[in-house]
Amino acid sequence: MFGDPLASLTYAGVAVVVVLGAQLVFLLLGRLEGYSVAGEIVQNNNAAVGVRNALFLGAVVLTFQGIARTPGPALPQVALSLLAWAAVAVLLLAASRYVNDLLILYAFDNNREVVGTGNVAVAIVEGCTYLATAAIAAGASGYGEASLLTMLVWFAIGQALLVLLAQVYRRI
Repeated sequence: MFGDPLASLTYAGVAVVVVLGAQLVFLLLGRLEGYSVAGEIVQNNNAAVGVRNALFLGAVVLTFQGIARTPGPALPQVALSLLAWAAVAVLLLAASRYVNDLLILYAFDNNREVVGTGNVAVAIVEGCTYLATAAIAAGASGYGEASLLTMLVWFAIGQALLVLLAQVYRRI
């Protein structure tokens, strides 16, 4: 993607840190919600938790690709900027999980469905919310050049539209 080998290595290194950090956030969310992600996937053979996790990480990668489009002139500053934008995006993805649970699939508890009963359909809907949020965050970041306020406003607009679309779908 980039002609400069140092820039390519830096972007690859930052991408690895971002994905590992996002996985840590996902594991912590699981613990806060009372379950072990690894335990559910490996020991309980819960495909729904695996789907939830995979789509969360896929959304992180999608967001990172949107943020990391063009290399800047000063590599250390670019790496720090990428990490900061990616951290905000991961937090927004985590927040979208709760928007989904409370306002889109409000008729039941997402965690009980995904973790308790292994409902893959709920995990897929949740994952689609992650992917939609990732596309919004990637675009709203302006390739890392926009303001945090811009990203937050577009996040709010995007989540509101997802909730609205879910309501329209229920009425059809």
